[in-house]
Amino acid sequence: MIQFNKSPGQRILELGGGNNPQSFSDVRVDIRQGPHTNFTADFEKPLPIKDQDFDAVFAQFVIEHLSWRTVRQFIKEMYRVVKPGGKVVIVTANTEAQFEYIKEHPDGWAVHQGDPFSAFSCVLFGDLDYPENGHKNYQSPKLAVELFSEAGFEGITVQPFGD
Repeated sequence: MIQFNKSPGQRILELGGGNNPQSFSDVRVDIRQGPHTNFTADFEKPLPIKDQDFDAVFAQFVIEHLSWRTVRQFIKEMYRVVKPGGKVVIVTANTEAQFEYIKEHPDGWAVHQGDPFSAFSCVLFGDLDYPENGHKNYQSPKLAVELFSEAGFEGITVQPFGD
């Protein structure tokens, strides 16, 4: 579970919360309008948000759905909209760990027991149950540090989240 220690007056932007937004977010932006979405935006283009407008940015299971060609720009956009000294928290798939899991569990995983093809395809490429719900880039802790450093972030911490 992710939590923010939020001081009065601080604002948190959530990118991609969809129908399951976090309670700590103040502004919620997604690619599709939903009951909890403040406005929509194409995450593969510049965000329609003022520079340094938020104290923190949160995006859970979003970045892996962007084209590998636009991930760097998306990270730069998060850097642009967060205030100096602000925080950006990203939760994403670790493709490197997924490959290791597949190698160590050739018979699949609990959700798709007995159907390794479906299990491994889903974990690597996403559910593919609507056009945007597919994984389009490779992520690993080492690459995340490189990409965020390249965008200007400092004090980058990477830690495991879930299975």
